[in-house]
Amino acid sequence: MLLIGSEASARNEQLQWTHANPSTVNGFRVYWRMSGSSTLNQVDAGLPAASGSTYSFTVASVPDTSDVYFSVRAFNAGGDSPPSNEICRGPGVPCGTTSPPPTNPPPPTGGAQSAIDSFKLWSGATTLDADFRDSDVITASCAAIEIIGNPYLSSGAGSILKQLGNQSICENSPPYGWKDGSTPGQFACMDALANQQHTLMVTPFDGENCSGTMGTSVDVTFTVNVGGTTPPPTEPTPTLGMPGKPYLVQ
Repeated sequence: MLLIGSEASARNEQLQWTHANPSTVNGFRVYWRMSGSSTLNQVDAGLPAASGSTYSFTVASVPDTSDVYFSVRAFNAGGDSPPSNEICRGPGVPCGTTSPPPTNPPPPTGGAQSAIDSFKLWSGATTLDADFRDSDVITASCAAIEIIGNPYLSSGAGSILKQLGNQSICENSPPYGWKDGSTPGQFACMDALANQQHTLMVTPFDGENCSGTMGTSVDVTFTVNVGGTTPPPTEPTPTLGMPGKPYLVQ
């Protein structure tokens, strides 16, 4: 009797992502997982040739019969960036709508309880951008960046160190922002920033006055372009640690 075996089918997926500061990146790592699983597979993408700030890379041999979720991290000598947004690719059909589990690894035992989750852009009491991220542009003359912490930070425990340009400010209680929020959902205008690129880096601590265990620094690089003028050449990104996170193009 002749037995004929069959190999599991696989497919390739081409990904594209952007990064606001390519000069700060040594390379990228792509992560993928099957639908319903939190187990991540890692692929070293190196430093693909970029078109402007957009990179392309093909992930080979992902399961052909499953929805697959992808995310990307940048890295340099300072370490790995936070993960990019996560996108889903299906086998020739749209992915399911089931919310995927988070791709962030659990915090190490004994590590800082404080963590930075995201940023929002405000103008007074009005939300301008609920998902403010790398490469976004501020055109409003009155704007403020809210810093969203995890439940530990949001409860009033811990503190954050905010660094923008040559300014470093420690803040002890929510709502956190640049500038400060007087009440939740109400933020004062930032000091006037030059029409150019800026980077806000935020480092969480599990104690007050930026003391105790330090968590992972998170940064957002944005451009100010108030009045519709063309920004001058960008300033160098501060060498304060890890690179900004990539953004996967759907």
